[in-house]
Amino acid sequence: MIPLAEKHFRKLDEENVTEPVGPNEDCDYYPCHYEGQDCTWCFCPLYPCEDESLGEWVKTREGEVWGCADCTMVHDERVAAFLLKRLREIGDGSVLEAVRRIEEDDELRRKLVEEAKRVWRSGQ
Repeated sequence: MIPLAEKHFRKLDEENVTEPVGPNEDCDYYPCHYEGQDCTWCFCPLYPCEDESLGEWVKTREGEVWGCADCTMVHDERVAAFLLKRLREIGDGSVLEAVRRIEEDDELRRKLVEEAKRVWRSGQ
C-alpha cells in the first residue's frame, strides 16, 4: 500500500467515517472522475482488483501496473456506503486493517469486488 493511501485509510478510521463523504470540491484534483462523485475512496481499497471489466494491466518502463483510471465504481455513493460497512466488518472496526487483510487475501478481494459490482450495477 502506498503511503498516501495508508494515510487516507487511517484518516477514515480516526474520523470514524461510517457514511459516504460525498463530493470533495475543495480537493485540487476534484473531480478526478466525474462531477458529483463520492470522494470517500480517494484511494481504492480494492486496488489492484485485477477485474478486467473495471481496468487493465498497463505496461510501463518498470513493468506492468494495474490501471483503473476509467473505473468509477467506488465513487458511486451506494458502493462507497457498502464498502465502508463491509470493510469495518472485515477489519474489526478499522478500514486500514481491512485493506491490509484484502492485500494479503486475493480471494477476499475478488469476493468484495463482485459484491461491490452487484451494488453498483443494481443502480444503473
